[in-house]
Amino acid sequence: MKSSIRRYLPLAPLLYAYTRAGVPSMGELHHLPGLGPRFAAILSATAKFLFPDFLENASANELNDAVVRFYEACVQPPLHVETLRRRIGVVRHALMYLLRGRDPLPVKAAACLEVSGAYHVAGLGPSFWSALLQALSPSRHPGWTPAILAGLERLGWAVGATPGRSAGGVEAIYAALLSAYEHIQAQEPALSALHVDHFLTLVAAMQGRNLPVRSQARPGHEEKIVAAIQRERARLSLRERLKERGQA
Repeated sequence: MKSSIRRYLPLAPLLYAYTRAGVPSMGELHHLPGLGPRFAAILSATAKFLFPDFLENASANELNDAVVRFYEACVQPPLHVETLRRRIGVVRHALMYLLRGRDPLPVKAAACLEVSGAYHVAGLGPSFWSALLQALSPSRHPGWTPAILAGLERLGWAVGATPGRSAGGVEAIYAALLSAYEHIQAQEPALSALHVDHFLTLVAAMQGRNLPVRSQARPGHEEKIVAAIQRERARLSLRERLKERGQA
């Protein structure tokens, strides 16, 4: 009986394939299909709402509008908008903690994602909270999406699939993400954490041995339509659109 041996994809050749035509600019990252709205929201968060004066003084409605737009840009599909609106008070305290807390990043992630965490809100998962952590340092802090985990797994990193429910679960996963990103950036120092997000998402989508960088950078009509829909959802939430156009 033969034992199956899992073959992982080689990191160095794939990084070369990703960077050989030049590292994507921030402008190019903004317009990527699928990831573009998320990256744009992350890069603009600290100017729009993720700063102490706004968090301390904004009304619940003002904070709701800003955070919901961010959520809809970063999480696909954005299934828990109403939960976010209802629990905006907890989210406000969590955002202040992310900004001012002195705990290490994995501890902050656990406070928001562990079921026993002080700021846990059911339904608001890693895609949302990791984007907020990334907004604090887009050059270094890792993303945490299903595609990113799948890309890492194909490269040989097993960092875990879901937030843990026992002590240290989320901390261990986020620490592993930090370690993996540091390793990849050591191989290619020109890459920001957002570039690594993009790279790993491409690795996750690979068919065969070729990295589909150009197909992502120059999307076809179907990908353009998907990206346009996501940008429109980020601009105006489904809730507001239904208010305006529901009868029609």
